[in-house]
Amino acid sequence: HRPHQHEDESLELDASHALGFIVMASTSLLVLFFFKIFKVVKIMYAFGCSGAFAQIVLHPLLKRIFRKLRWTSPMRPMECLSEENATRAALNGGCKGKILMCLHSFFGPITCLDVMASIIAYGVGGTWLYIAFTVPHPDTILFYWVVQDVFGACMCILFLDTIKINAIRVAAILLIVAFFYDIFFVFVTPLLTKHGESIMVNVATSGGPPKADPSWCEKYPASADCKGGD
Repeated sequence: HRPHQHEDESLELDASHALGFIVMASTSLLVLFFFKIFKVVKIMYAFGCSGAFAQIVLHPLLKRIFRKLRWTSPMRPMECLSEENATRAALNGGCKGKILMCLHSFFGPITCLDVMASIIAYGVGGTWLYIAFTVPHPDTILFYWVVQDVFGACMCILFLDTIKINAIRVAAILLIVAFFYDIFFVFVTPLLTKHGESIMVNVATSGGPPKADPSWCEKYPASADCKGGD
């Protein structure tokens, strides 16, 4: 999604989408659990929410600032990525023309404002991801959990802005399948897994809570038994 066009894009859910949710969500959860690829969740969260952060917060904020400053040039489409320039370059042949046409087809008109919002958003997301991978239990760092909460809020707002439910029946189906999905993967899977693990809790906490004693983990946070629980 392009920041300046997210308000024009929407998807109306029907019963098939609601039922498809349970299939895709269950499959993803099982893959993460059995293959123990918990870091993939953080990577998807960082990149997905960075885009939402750019659209919901940074793009409107920068636009408002530039209007207050009466600086309109960053809000105009970049000439080098215009349709005319891309078409002209494509007619001349070569890689440059193909690249410009691909960029224009995928992103449409791009402004400096779009680029600035994306650079800042993905910079914040990259920093968050670096902390997630390098600091044991990063939730103790103010920047980490504040950014995580802001990112999550932006994703929820973007979801509500994009997804449209125009029938009570569809909403009922979606809520019912989500209800039983949560109950099954949180409370029933401990009865089915080899070590009595809750699949939902295990994935949500990056492998389950630490196995070692808290006092041991305070002294040796890098210990293997002290990992998880995030």
